Amino acid sequence: MQTPAIRSRGFTLLESLIALAVLSIGLLGLASLQVTALKFNQGSYQRSQAVLLASDIIDRIRANPVGKSAGSYDAVSPSYMPSVTSGQCLSAVCDASHLADYDIASWKGTLSARLRSGTGAISTTGARRVVTIAWKEGDQDTQLVVEADL
Repeated sequence: MQTPAIRSRGFTLLESLIALAVLSIGLLGLASLQVTALKFNQGSYQRSQAVLLASDIIDRIRANPVGKSAGSYDAVSPSYMPSVTSGQCLSAVCDASHLADYDIASWKGTLSARLRSGTGAISTTGARRVVTIAWKEGDQDTQLVVEADL
């Protein structure tokens, strides 16, 4: 008498372990991709903020032609911070020189608040203004230089 053929049904333990290993590798790759995307997104945000802040100080210089002509915005070093009281030029009328000091102090305060170790400098050659913004992006020093003819 012949014994009937036995059919294998279901997964063996080895097949289950292999499927689990393949799934784990795929999930680790997906997690790595997510971390990289977040890192690049943060860097992109910081660069966008730097561009907006460079445009901000250029617009402030354009809005104060008397201060610009007087040279109030000509040479601003990264370490220079004018002494301006909070609210100055918002609630009181101030002259072009005080407005320039207020603009620079406000700009530098925003730089340090929005960018990690954010600093800014302005240099002038003739009618050309060079705005330099530096910050830390991860472990690297990053810099944006914008030139404008004013």
